[in-house]
Amino acid sequence: MAQPLAIYASIPSTDPSGPEWLVTPPNIAPVTVANPFPTWPNLDWRVGNITPSSGFGEVPDYLWSVPVADVTDGNLKQFTRRLTAGALGSAFTATSIPTGVYRLDFAIAADDQYDITVLTGLPLLPIILSEQPNPVFNFAVPGSLPWRNVKYFSYGTLIGLTIALGNVIDIQVTARNVPQAAGTPPDLNPAMFTWVLQLNSIV
Repeated sequence: MAQPLAIYASIPSTDPSGPEWLVTPPNIAPVTVANPFPTWPNLDWRVGNITPSSGFGEVPDYLWSVPVADVTDGNLKQFTRRLTAGALGSAFTATSIPTGVYRLDFAIAADDQYDITVLTGLPLLPIILSEQPNPVFNFAVPGSLPWRNVKYFSYGTLIGLTIALGNVIDIQVTARNVPQAAGTPPDLNPAMFTWVLQLNSIV
C-alpha cells in the first residue's frame, strides 16, 4: 500500500502554531468534546501501518462548538480548517503544504447530520470543486445510528488536485445535532464531528 505524504485530522487549535480554523461567521473554531460516546467511531489511521511518508501526521479528536457537547437546539454549525500552499519542496506543517498535485482521501463521521465540502483557490475567492460529494447540506444522511456511520470519498482521483503557491484547501464541515425528545437529559445527546484526510501524491 502506498503511504500518504501527510495525514491531517480534526484537531483543535491549541497554540499559535496549531491548525488554522476560520472564525469569520458562520465559521466556528471547534474544541475537543469532553463527553464522547464510547460507540463513536475511531478514525485513527495509524492502525494498519498507514504512516505518512513525510513524517507529518495527526490523530483526530471529536470536535464541536463547546467542550460539553449537549447542544440540543438543532442549529447548523460550520467548521472550516484551512491549509495554505507553500513553496515547492517546503515541509508539511499544521497550516501549510508544499505546492503540488494531490489526491485527497477522506473519512468522516458525525453525530448526527453532516456534509463536507472542499474549497480551493485564492484565499479571498475560493472555488468549489466539481467533485463535491453533496452540493447542499444533506439532512437525510446518515440515518439510523448516524454516529456509527463513516463516509469515505476522494477528491482528485483521476487527474489530481493542483495546488499552486498561495492557494488554499478549505475543509468545511457543516453539521447539526438532532434534538432529543422532550424530557431527555441533555448529557445524553452529545454532538461531534471527526475526520481524517490522507494527502497522496499523483504521479
